[in-house]
Amino acid sequence: MKPLIIIIIVPFLFISCQKEPKDIKETPVIRTFKSFVFVGMIGKQPGLYKYSAANNTYSKFWESSEENVVELSYSDNHSSAFFLTAVKEGKEGIFPFIKNARLYVLPDSASKPEYVEEIGSGLQVFSRWESETVFRIVINSWDKNISTYINQKTIIFNTYGRILQEQKKTFDITTDGYPRLPEIKPDSLSPSGKFFISYNEASPDSIVLVQKKNNNEFFITRINKPVNEIAWSDDRNFLFISTLDITPANTSIFTSSPKTSSLYAYSVNEKKLVKEWAGGGDKNFFTISDFLIFDDGFGRNSSIYIYNFNKNKIIKQIKVRGGCGLRKIPEIPQFGS
Repeated sequence: MKPLIIIIIVPFLFISCQKEPKDIKETPVIRTFKSFVFVGMIGKQPGLYKYSAANNTYSKFWESSEENVVELSYSDNHSSAFFLTAVKEGKEGIFPFIKNARLYVLPDSASKPEYVEEIGSGLQVFSRWESETVFRIVINSWDKNISTYINQKTIIFNTYGRILQEQKKTFDITTDGYPRLPEIKPDSLSPSGKFFISYNEASPDSIVLVQKKNNNEFFITRINKPVNEIAWSDDRNFLFISTLDITPANTSIFTSSPKTSSLYAYSVNEKKLVKEWAGGGDKNFFTISDFLIFDDGFGRNSSIYIYNFNKNKIIKQIKVRGGCGLRKIPEIPQFGS
């Protein structure tokens, strides 16, 4: 009888295991951390530097005596980038201005930047990645005939800098207000949909990690500024969240120790906050392999940190005379005239 019992029980166990619900797995990605480009002062002009992970050093990468690097924009997967330059930018009264803006591309295979397009002069240039393959440039400029009209030109590029689409619109600032790009909210869903991040957009308070399958909640931290960016590590074991408040309501901006941003590193496996950075600057960041790279501070006091989150250790602080940042040299915003 014993062999018969075994034959009956084993299939039963197998069937029972098969019926159990499968957990949603976060699929890791594998990327090698080789280098990255960042913005920093070269002499009196903002230019580009390149950091090499192989020898943990950085050097000058691109500079121009006539052009300032205005903004560097990497795609989400960090495989390609565009950057904007201008002869000059600033403010005239309450309105910004930019002179002779140009666009360059850093394709994945290129060792040096390639010139793409003359964007022109105007009030302000906005730029952002719409997806991994689409990059948008928007320039606002005063209408030459009607003083209250602003003409907005939009150009869509692919990753190689080829123009896919152009569009023009006109806005009357007396009725439409000043035209800006619509804000993109941070993606609160994890890459494979296993978790989502819950927080109050209108009134910052607690931020919580929620497991979608059973609605289990895991407290991350309390925040007092709006959420700015959310990202996951390549192995999906760490979550990174930044907050930012550079509005006139934040009176700390005008002090010697501004408190404009915070950056949090959270271990998904341990369900706990493992690191926090707070203070001045924008806390722009990206992750690759085992590393979190972020900028901190304003102006001459700005720098870039490289943090190994699996070892919980800062492996490098990059300081450039005059300041540096991942997208631009962070500056304290100037409000009013």
